[in-house]
Amino acid sequence: MLPKPRRTHVEYKRTELDQLLLESYKLETELTQLQGVYQAREQSDPSSKNQNIAKATKAHGYRLIEPRKTVARFVWEEIARHQLKDRWRAQTTNIELRDKLQTEYKLERQMVALLNRSMRAKLADIRVLDDRR
Repeated sequence: MLPKPRRTHVEYKRTELDQLLLESYKLETELTQLQGVYQAREQSDPSSKNQNIAKATKAHGYRLIEPRKTVARFVWEEIARHQLKDRWRAQTTNIELRDKLQTEYKLERQMVALLNRSMRAKLADIRVLDDRR
């Protein structure tokens, strides 16, 4: 059993997570504001699109990124999809291995029967030779 984590360590991680979430929220709101400004400028003067991009990259040293997709993708959906794929792969492998095992079992039974037949034939030959003596 794993040792229970210290309370201060857990609280530190929780505080750090809260700070990161807050920073993420601030950055996302700033991004949406900047994208709104950029789109407004682009709509007002489409010919200056390249100039705006050059100014934006020179002014802040950042490169422009595309906005997030509107479709929300959850982590659990990806995990579930991955687990389903693994499950199907495991099931098909299991079926293939079961078929191979069954084939090998039949082959083993046939070989044992063949060996028994040849052993009986040899024993019969030996008895015939012993009877002749």
